[in-house]
Amino acid sequence: MNIKLNVKQLITSVAFIFLLASSAFGQEQSAAGLQHFKSQKPLILEIRFCACKGLDMESEASAPSAEFMTTSSVIQVALSKTESGFLATDQLSFGYSLSPYKDTGSFLLRYSAELTQDAGSLSAESELLIELDRWLTIADYQNESNHGNKYTSIAIRVYAS
Repeated sequence: MNIKLNVKQLITSVAFIFLLASSAFGQEQSAAGLQHFKSQKPLILEIRFCACKGLDMESEASAPSAEFMTTSSVIQVALSKTESGFLATDQLSFGYSLSPYKDTGSFLLRYSAELTQDAGSLSAESELLIELDRWLTIADYQNESNHGNKYTSIAIRVYAS
């Protein structure tokens, strides 16, 4: 009986060691696999949107306000340096085309967006130059009514993954 118990403990220990080794190997493979995908799509397009004020009118910056950054919803999508695509949520539809702009390190971004929220809906379409890791507010609307002001804002940035 004692031999059966020892064999059972030995089998359990070997299985546990194998499981730990497999897990560590799996994590290494997962990291390598993730790095492979990052190399295929080295950029991230981050889109933030909310029913709040996007810009601080007291500032001359085109970057979104701190309030916007803390309250906005966010979507991120991996991109290659030249890519077109479309993404959608229940509130935002966003089509885009990204390509390098000459040898400047900047990118030409063409986009078309439609945002639907309680405050209403807005559409925006443009072509702009965007630098890596620099926020741009692409839509910042205010609707004044007897019930107060309602805001709708969209900001984007492209950064290295």
